[in-house]
Amino acid sequence: MNNINIPSQRQLRVGESVRQIISNCFVKNTIPDKFLIDVSITVSMVRMTKDLKSAYVYVMPLGGYDIEEII
Repeated sequence: MNNINIPSQRQLRVGESVRQIISNCFVKNTIPDKFLIDVSITVSMVRMTKDLKSAYVYVMPLGGYDIEEII
């Protein structure tokens, strides 16, 4: 038997909504952090837990520069 955790449709839908919200925050510069000024950040994926209480957000600065500071 396979132990692969396949996300439900609800997890995928909520994860996509969270991804869009976080992306909008980066676009509108609503996160006050000196490392995020004038930096293009890609939010590639959001994985939600089964109970939808936690999310794993996958982000990467455009070009891959200053990854540690930005994350």
